[in-house]
Amino acid sequence: MRASQFFSRQKHEEGIKVFLPLPNGTDTTEFVILQGRDSAAFRKAQAAYRDRKFAAAVGEKKESFDSELEGIKLTASAIKSWSLEEPFTQEAAVELLSNAPYLLDKLDEAMVDNSRFFPVEE
Repeated sequence: MRASQFFSRQKHEEGIKVFLPLPNGTDTTEFVILQGRDSAAFRKAQAAYRDRKFAAAVGEKKESFDSELEGIKLTASAIKSWSLEEPFTQEAAVELLSNAPYLLDKLDEAMVDNSRFFPVEE
């Protein structure tokens, strides 16, 4: 095998379409384009998350660290775009995920599922 067969970054950068269900489970045609955990955007956000968490824990001036909000921001960083009526911004993505925790869970699961980024070709 060639080393390039293990590369994942490009597919994770491109992202996948994840459809958004309503809170009652009804499917919709609304979606987000979600980058994977190996994308540069997510890895950069993950490093910043760790830095903020560390600084809050050991810094001279103990800063507050809202784990829930920081986790939401981390997942939101992987959203590239969406089909919703509101214009896509990172702030809008954080608002969506803050108010729809079930979507946060769905996107977290999709982001780490490599089979979604590399479907088996028949």
